[in-house]
Amino acid sequence: GKLQYENKAGELEEEVKYNVLVVPRGGEYTLASSDGTVVNLNSESELKYPVLFTGDTRTVRVSGEAYFEVTKNKKLPFSVLSGKVKIKVLGTKFNFKSYKEDESARVTLVEGSLNVGNIENNVRNVLLIPNQQAVINKKENRVTVKNVDAKSYAMWTHPKQEILDVIPSNVTGQPTASIRVPSVTIRNTLFFNEEPLSQIVRDLERAFNVKIEIKDRQLSTERFYGDFRNDETITEILDIMAAN
Repeated sequence: GKLQYENKAGELEEEVKYNVLVVPRGGEYTLASSDGTVVNLNSESELKYPVLFTGDTRTVRVSGEAYFEVTKNKKLPFSVLSGKVKIKVLGTKFNFKSYKEDESARVTLVEGSLNVGNIENNVRNVLLIPNQQAVINKKENRVTVKNVDAKSYAMWTHPKQEILDVIPSNVTGQPTASIRVPSVTIRNTLFFNEEPLSQIVRDLERAFNVKIEIKDRQLSTERFYGDFRNDETITEILDIMAAN
């Protein structure tokens, strides 16, 4: 709810109470709100949201990476703030990534539509359609849009499926696969699409809680494509990249 207090003029003002959810390196967390909206928070990320949504909008603040499945409510639009980036949405599924140390923020739309803008209103708003990604250069406040496979950028939220055993069916006698879905997600599911090595190293450090040093500065700008979703270790990922 809200707290009331007196300002210097003796007038009553209200202060909104917030929850702050912080996920450490190597961790992930899923939060479901009372309106049905679900937020997956990735490693070393922070979500700040009101204890109770009041007024005419639902607004949250994010630092790091989060995947949103927002329940549609035209009377109560949903907004995500991060630095100068502002995302307006009615109901949609999208991934948002903007760590403080990253040069760019990325909004990747999986389903629905949303509007990417700037709190200072000096940058044109961009309307995304599914499988589009807005890349916001933080220093220059420049926005570029590209077509992507959006689900690849959200696969870090997916649970891991394992085939445990093959058992005969009681009805047909034919073997059937028994699949178990663990309650935890894969910690090291990573996807890079022509990302510079400097950015990839930051993502690896966050996912595995390690420190990586690039001794050859020229390598920092080299770009790589990588799709790691098979429980590879940090050593295996670095070996694969070194072989390219």
